[in-house]
Amino acid sequence: MTRLLERINTGAQASPIELSGSELTKHGLAGRAHQDNLMLCAVSDISDEDAMDKLFVTFICCFHGTQFVSDLGVPHLYAVLIDETGKPLTMDDLRRAM
Repeated sequence: MTRLLERINTGAQASPIELSGSELTKHGLAGRAHQDNLMLCAVSDISDEDAMDKLFVTFICCFHGTQFVSDLGVPHLYAVLIDETGKPLTMDDLRRAM
């Protein structure tokens, strides 16, 4: 906690946060045109871990309020970006894709 306070008090730059799971999906959807938003995701209404365990896959087109919305209009609470093999994407993978 002291290190955090030192950074705040001195204005030192905090290290970037590595997003993953649903937070990475929200980041990937931000600022994109609705029709360009189709992202392959494992989805769940329980957790990111449940999404990856069950691997129910759909295309997500937007994040609205507290829910991810599929291309068919179905809402989900969690959506983890995956590649075509079912492996979760990382921040670096998302940067390369954009």
